[in-house]
Amino acid sequence: STETFVPMEWWDSCAHGSGDWPEIDRKRQAMVIALDAAVSDDTFGLWMGCRHPQKPDTVLTEYVQCWKPVQGHKVDFVGTEEKPGPELTLRRLIKDYNVVQVTYDPYQLHDMATRFKQEGLAWFKEFSQQNQRLEADSQLRALIRERRLWHKGETDFREHVQNANAKVDDQDRRLRIVKRMEKLKIDLCVACSMGSYQVLYLNL
Repeated sequence: STETFVPMEWWDSCAHGSGDWPEIDRKRQAMVIALDAAVSDDTFGLWMGCRHPQKPDTVLTEYVQCWKPVQGHKVDFVGTEEKPGPELTLRRLIKDYNVVQVTYDPYQLHDMATRFKQEGLAWFKEFSQQNQRLEADSQLRALIRERRLWHKGETDFREHVQNANAKVDDQDRRLRIVKRMEKLKIDLCVACSMGSYQVLYLNL
């Protein structure tokens, strides 16, 4: 069975402005980046976050971005200096922040992650799309419900969460984030699920 992933009232309650956002030491605060990309005509989502410095059970969304392909084409992974794609953006974030792990859905990102591993750019780790995803997606719903997932009200991020449904396993009540309709995009929501799971799992 499927149901709405989260009420948007929950999501909006997790938004925080600059006034109460904690100061982050970019070179010391441990960050996790999560990547989710799908097939042609779908978006590429990047989420970066960390533990709240004063609230270690709370996850901060420090940066999100999605790239949308031109109709009929795939996302340009590299891009240009004026309009950087996921690869250039990822390199910049790793350079500017203390990124301890990049986790990703290997389905579309195996080649890119392999190249970056060979460069020694960062610790790249595949995120299982089976039981681990079920645990992460269930945990993300709990984080949002309990207001332990902070974000800055980013428009694309909100849209992707609003586009998400939850496919619920009646046996153990774990869930998987799925699209409410096939044409809708949820990549940032999925990336957040994987990334926030790793932020809380790792001893950061």
